[in-house]
Amino acid sequence: MRKIKNEIKFPQKNPLETSVVIFIVLSLISCMGLLLFYFNSPAHATCYPSPPLPVPNLVYTGSEDYQVDGNWFTRYKLEVTNRAEFPDELFETAPPELQPCGLNYQSSRTWVDIYDNNNNNYIYGFCALSSSDNLKSLWFAVPKGTPHPYSVYITMLDRLCNITYTSTPSIILGDDFSGEMIDRTKWADLEFVRFVGIPMYRARGPVGSKVLESWLRRYGSNGYNYLVFKDSNIVKSFKADVTVNYYEYHGGFPHALAYGAVYNADYDDLTPGNGQTGDVLGVVGIYSSGSDLEGYYRVVKCTGPNCNLPNETQTICEGFFGAAELGTTYPLSFSWNDSTSTFTFGFGGMSIDVNSNPSNPYYCPLPTHLGSPKVQTKGIGTRISSITTGSGEGGFIAATFDNVYADQGSGLVLYDDFETSNIDPGNWRTWEFIRAVSDGELVSALTQRGVNGSNNTSFVNSQAILGFKADLKVLEFQYDPVLPVRPQGRLYAALYNDGTGNSTPGDMKGDVVGIVGILDNGQGSGPQAFYSMSRCTEPNCNLPGEYEILTSGIFEDVEVALNVPYRFSLSWNGSNVTLGCDDSAISYTLPNFPCATCGPPKGRKGIGTRVSEIITNSDEWAYVAATFDNVVITKTDNDLDGIDDAWEAQYCEGDCDPNADPDLDGLTNLREYQLGFNPNIADTRAISASAGANGSIDPSGVIPVNYGSNKTFTITPAVGYHVADVSVDGGSVGAVPSYTFTNVKETHTISASFAIDTFTISGRVSYKETGLAGVTMMGLPGNPETNGSGFYTATVDYGWSGTVTPGKTGYTFIPDSTTYTNVTENQTQNYDALLAATTTKREEETGGLKICSEFKDVSGYPTKMYNCLDPSYSACNCPDGLKSVWELKPFSDIQAGLDHITWVGPGPDPLSVDIITGSSTCVRRCYPSGYCYVGPPGCSGLQIAAVVSAIVLPPPPPVITFRQEKIGDVEICSKPEPGNESGCPTWVYSCSDPLKVRWPTAEFSQITAGTGHITWVGIGSDPVCPTVNIVTESSTCVRRCYPSGYCYVGPPGCK
Repeated sequence: MRKIKNEIKFPQKNPLETSVVIFIVLSLISCMGLLLFYFNSPAHATCYPSPPLPVPNLVYTGSEDYQVDGNWFTRYKLEVTNRAEFPDELFETAPPELQPCGLNYQSSRTWVDIYDNNNNNYIYGFCALSSSDNLKSLWFAVPKGTPHPYSVYITMLDRLCNITYTSTPSIILGDDFSGEMIDRTKWADLEFVRFVGIPMYRARGPVGSKVLESWLRRYGSNGYNYLVFKDSNIVKSFKADVTVNYYEYHGGFPHALAYGAVYNADYDDLTPGNGQTGDVLGVVGIYSSGSDLEGYYRVVKCTGPNCNLPNETQTICEGFFGAAELGTTYPLSFSWNDSTSTFTFGFGGMSIDVNSNPSNPYYCPLPTHLGSPKVQTKGIGTRISSITTGSGEGGFIAATFDNVYADQGSGLVLYDDFETSNIDPGNWRTWEFIRAVSDGELVSALTQRGVNGSNNTSFVNSQAILGFKADLKVLEFQYDPVLPVRPQGRLYAALYNDGTGNSTPGDMKGDVVGIVGILDNGQGSGPQAFYSMSRCTEPNCNLPGEYEILTSGIFEDVEVALNVPYRFSLSWNGSNVTLGCDDSAISYTLPNFPCATCGPPKGRKGIGTRVSEIITNSDEWAYVAATFDNVVITKTDNDLDGIDDAWEAQYCEGDCDPNADPDLDGLTNLREYQLGFNPNIADTRAISASAGANGSIDPSGVIPVNYGSNKTFTITPAVGYHVADVSVDGGSVGAVPSYTFTNVKETHTISASFAIDTFTISGRVSYKETGLAGVTMMGLPGNPETNGSGFYTATVDYGWSGTVTPGKTGYTFIPDSTTYTNVTENQTQNYDALLAATTTKREEETGGLKICSEFKDVSGYPTKMYNCLDPSYSACNCPDGLKSVWELKPFSDIQAGLDHITWVGPGPDPLSVDIITGSSTCVRRCYPSGYCYVGPPGCSGLQIAAVVSAIVLPPPPPVITFRQEKIGDVEICSKPEPGNESGCPTWVYSCSDPLKVRWPTAEFSQITAGTGHITWVGIGSDPVCPTVNIVTESSTCVRRCYPSGYCYVGPPGCK
């Protein structure tokens, strides 16, 4: 019925008073009616067509139970979120000519009615709202526990102007779990219970009789729920008591069973990932094929890796023990004799042997035994089989197991009687798992050991859900307090795939997932409300290395306690995620969105429990138990176009083309939805903002800007980079940190580029405090060399790392190298050079000879010199058999007639002297050690006599030439004697000698001196007569030698 507010009630009076009052009231009403009729008539009232008034945006805000006259009801609360856009005039008191609302003659001009969106049936109405703000308090109720509409909408009828405003539909409730089972029309993951205790309780503990509960419900595909022996390979036989308490057959066969894999018949196929293919299993148990329960046995061969689907198993043989009763306990036994290839199955008091003996009444053509099973597994549990994949077939079974005996080599002994409060991890390698409805809530519990794991139930139509809420209550956390494991109850949603995944079913690589819930971070942190966004980097998205965290945190203003419900929410609009807990909310804008490669996620959305951060194959473990209730779907996208159905109803009459741009403002409908704009009003101008690598621009993407307004963009380089350039509408505005568009009336573009910061590494290399040139700074970019003053410099990028090693033949350096890590500023490093003691070679050409010198000692003088007998080789690459090694002679042994001297001068090594004779074929290289290298071999014994007798004095010159020069520290005067026309002086004396005593002469072969006393050797400056000057004795003694074969030696006494 319609709800009536503000009813007029008349007090009881005497007839006369009543008549007078009635007359006065009717008169007043009549007068007021005339006025109201005049001012509120359609001719004088203000009417508000839609548009410009928007479509009412209706949302569901929650439910509450209440009691009336001993009867309980559930109230579902609704709110119009854009109510402020509707004028209060719509809710004025209606004029009298409009129909009253029952006895309420002061009803409002606009009535609000609620309808079932599924069948358009009327549900409830409001006729006396006084302002648009009352639209935040709409509701309807149904008796508690009875079905409710899945989706509703409202109409707002302006009766004065006959205008109806129809709202968007509101999703009322995904599930309140008021039924006895999980609703398979809503959830893809149904009952699954593996627990010790009574059928359901909230946390582990000593409750009721101690048995193992095993429940399973499946639709659309086979499934199983097994408790597996921890060391299945050493279990030879076992038995257990089983009781089937409840089952349903809907085309799928429910089983309670004991099973074991005993050998493999396809052992030559060891393809990785081939799972149980070829394994032979024995099964004994109770099942139903659509009629009553029966005891049965079966031998199957796995033809697929999971040995689960109908095409993954092959029945070798089967048989039946007889009828079984619901609620009756039967002992099951399983045994395999490997030596006789015989199964022994037991049911109730019966036992049979099954083998390949043709005379055996339980003959079974077992396949060839080729080796141990690929998957060592034996255990007990429940199973639903024979379901056609993808069909509506299914089944349900609830059973208990107790008193398990096992033979592990010492006969059957009690293995587990389930008297502990939990599944014993010392006995079993599968543990607690609950997913079932109990007392109007979904219970979810999970234990994980040595690996991460989840217990989720996902929405049947996950892809079409863009937002949902749920009440989450964590009942219990258990874990080793010193470990950072993370048990959690949560809401989760795979939002989209970034395009890095593939089409393989179940491959979640590339999915971006949002999560909210309650976790315990371990190490005594206690329960906390948390949120996270992650990206799957591997198909399974389960282990720590298979996903990356994009953002995560704690709802700091929410204090969490166990056994208290909290309202969590997830909502997604295509580019932004809202993650909420009670009144707190986090908004996260996804990176690189919108993106051209993005598509629907491979994963699902739903609720459940999880244990994470366990080190794989470790002893780490954790347990969590939680309940979920009042699941509400807040946003849907049933046509899977990325746009909320309510938004499409508001702006596109229910169906928007996501790629269309009806208002021609440069934004598609999808982008208008993501940004929260009206797609039918071109009130924006789009500015496309982008940034190159190593920096960002904020905001980025296609940014709508109101017409005529200003918009500023901030350009921020990444650490170690700087802004290289900013381009606006194709033109550079320089390397600015920000840019503002003013009075925007057109579309624009802005882009930023960035360059890496650079720094210098420089210094000097010195030898004996003097810069050393030609040192290669290996490891720096370009391997630069030191200049003539020993300086070097190089430019490196921000964050550069490397090792710099100076190098030059014949030298070592202190330090020998410098390592740089993550350079973020200019660096200076100097080096000191030392002569190296290592053998080096130097090749040169002197006097027409190719000579190789080898150096070993730090003195800088060669230890060997040689030339090559075969001129086709370079000297330093000459084979040993062709090396012509030079002799080492004292300087005093170096003799030659001066007519054969072709050159005398400084050698290439410090203080060395080169003397070349014999038409450039013999070389003497002398060093301060007092020794000379003489070569090629054969030149050292060559004695060339001075040809003094051959000197013929020419006629006297017409003019006697006098010369004065300084050689070393000695002033020398020289002049030719009369009659000598050679131009060579015949009188040499010290200019400082007043007596002009002539210097004595000596043959060149007689000129000897320890090389350590030679201070300078060179060609004389006489332009007429070629001379050689040898200065010794600290620049005080001079030998001047001429082509005549004689030398003047002076001053006197210097011989």
